[in-house]
Amino acid sequence: MKTVYVVLGTVIFLLLIRLLSSDGGISDYLSLQKKLGTLEDKVQQLESRNADLKKEVYVLQSQKNSVETIARQKLGMIGKDEAFVKVIELQSEAKNTADVSHKSSPEKITPAPEKAK
Repeated sequence: MKTVYVVLGTVIFLLLIRLLSSDGGISDYLSLQKKLGTLEDKVQQLESRNADLKKEVYVLQSQKNSVETIARQKLGMIGKDEAFVKVIELQSEAKNTADVSHKSSPEKITPAPEKAK
């Protein structure tokens, strides 16, 4: 009877080792569970994006001026009779105005002398 227990113990031990270390074992199961979690998150993000795109398609199909609005916002397009004006604030001018507004005592500014012609 003792030998039967030893043989059964050895078989159980070998099966346990195979379960822990072989292909399709616990380590593979855990890595697949982790991969499944990340894939489920990605699917949820894609479903949310898909819902947003469906809303945008509905708006584009139902409202006549929405195509023009999207062309202006996303593509930067303008109409035939319009002129595009882009205002760029130079950094040096922004710093000069910030420096002047932060000084506590007013400075006397003298004009530069004119050159003789």
